[in-house]
Amino acid sequence: MKILYDYQIFVRQKYGGISRYFYELILQALQQEGIKVSCYQGWHINYYSLAEQKKYFEYYAGSYHKKIYKTGPLLDLYNKTVLKRWLAASPRSFDIYHPTYYNPVKVKAKATVMTVYDMIHEKFPQHLKGAKSFTNNKRKVLARVDKIIAISKSTKNDLIDIFGLPADKIEVVYLAASNHFKPSGQEENNIFRKSHGLDKPYILYVGDRGGYKNFVTLLRAFGQWANRADYYLFCLGGQSKWGPEELALINKYRIAGNLKIFSGINDLELRLFYANAKMLVVTSLYEGFGLTPLEAMKCGTPVIVSNSSSLPEVVGDAGLYFEPLDVAGLTEQINKLAGNNNTWTALSSQGLTRGANYSWGKTAVETFRIYRQLTT
Repeated sequence: MKILYDYQIFVRQKYGGISRYFYELILQALQQEGIKVSCYQGWHINYYSLAEQKKYFEYYAGSYHKKIYKTGPLLDLYNKTVLKRWLAASPRSFDIYHPTYYNPVKVKAKATVMTVYDMIHEKFPQHLKGAKSFTNNKRKVLARVDKIIAISKSTKNDLIDIFGLPADKIEVVYLAASNHFKPSGQEENNIFRKSHGLDKPYILYVGDRGGYKNFVTLLRAFGQWANRADYYLFCLGGQSKWGPEELALINKYRIAGNLKIFSGINDLELRLFYANAKMLVVTSLYEGFGLTPLEAMKCGTPVIVSNSSSLPEVVGDAGLYFEPLDVAGLTEQINKLAGNNNTWTALSSQGLTRGANYSWGKTAVETFRIYRQLTT
C-alpha cells in the first residue's frame, strides 16, 4: 500500500495538535511492513521535522525554516507548486492520499481520506476571520473525499448535523498523547520547582485564551476563590501578553502577583509543567478532541474541564466538570480539588488509568484499517 501525506499543516503550525497527529501517524506508518510512505513536508515552519527519518520513506522532501511574518500564503503557494511539479514529473499513483488540511492537490490515488479535527469555524464564526469562506471550501472538499476520519464522536455528530454528511462516510478514530507524557520523579520535580522559584502550588492552563477558549471564566473563578493567595495560576502557550479584558479582571481582583505566562515551551518542559501542577483547568466552549486534559492525565495531574463537546467523551469519570460559563461552579470544583487530598489522589489515579487507553499505536491501527478497507 502506497500512501502520500502533504505539506499543508506543517506550513501552518509551528507545533500543535494537528501537526502532532500527522507526525505520529507518519512515524507509525514507517514502521509497518507492506506500507510505502511518501511525504512532501515542504519548506515548513513546523518543529516536528520528519527529515531524520528520511531513509525510511519511499519519497521525502522537507526543510525547516523559521517563520517569517506575513509569508504564510506565499509559502503555501510555493509548496503547492513544487508538489504539483513533482507529481507531474513522472507517472506516480498512490493507494491513499491523506492531505493534512483542507486544500488538497489533485493526486492519482485509489482513495482520498480527510481527517476533520473540529467544527470551530462553523460553530464560532464570530471568533475566526474568514470563517465563511473556510467553511464553504471545507464543505466542498469533504463532499469529494472517499472517507472522513473524525477525531471524536462529538465531531462526527457535528459533521452530520452541520454539513448533512452521511454517517457511514465518517469513522471515529481517537487521538493520543505522546509517550513522554508521564509522571515525573522526585528529583526532577525538585529541580523544576527550584528553577521556577516555586514557593506554593499552581493551577495550570494550556493553550490559546481568547474567544471560544473562554479563559476569562477561569480568571474570574480564580479571582473570586477564597484561597487564591495560596496559589499561582500559570498559563502556557497562547498569547504572550494579557489582553484588555484580562488586564481589567487582573486589576479588579488584584491577582497580578499570582499570574504568569510562559511562552516557547517544548514538549519536555510541558510534561514537567503538567506533572507539577495541582490541577489543569480547561474552560473551552468547544474542543474537537481535548488533547491537553489527556496529556495532563497521563502525567498524573487531575483535570477540571467544561462540560462541553468532546471533553466528557475524552475525560470520562477521570475528571471534574463545570458548565462552561458558570464561574461559581468552576470555583467550587477548584476548591474541591485543592482542599481534599482523597479526591485529588483518586482523580490522579483514574486519570492515569484512562490515559493509558489512548495511544498513537492504536490511532495508527484504526487508521490503517480504514486505508485497507478503501483499497481492497
